[in-house]
Amino acid sequence: MRIDDELIMYLENLSKLELTPREREQAKTELGAFIGCLSKLSEVDTQGLPALSHPFGVVNRFRDDVVELSLPRELVLRGAPENDEQCYQVPQTIE
Repeated sequence: MRIDDELIMYLENLSKLELTPREREQAKTELGAFIGCLSKLSEVDTQGLPALSHPFGVVNRFRDDVVELSLPRELVLRGAPENDEQCYQVPQTIE
């Protein structure tokens, strides 16, 4: 892939950025180096390997949903700066 001024300006427009001429040159250099690194991946023989969405064997560890008693209201409200003995009281944010 050829990294030229036209591509950099296209990417600049897509990303809603305004780069200086110096930044454009730096972006060309860095993007070229990045594409070079990515191209090395095509050299790896992946025949016979399964497609992965994650490099590690991730397994979700779910537990059964068990209904349990909750904390007593008095204990929870004890930590509130203000309450009406039923709920937290907070400053009004919407008129």
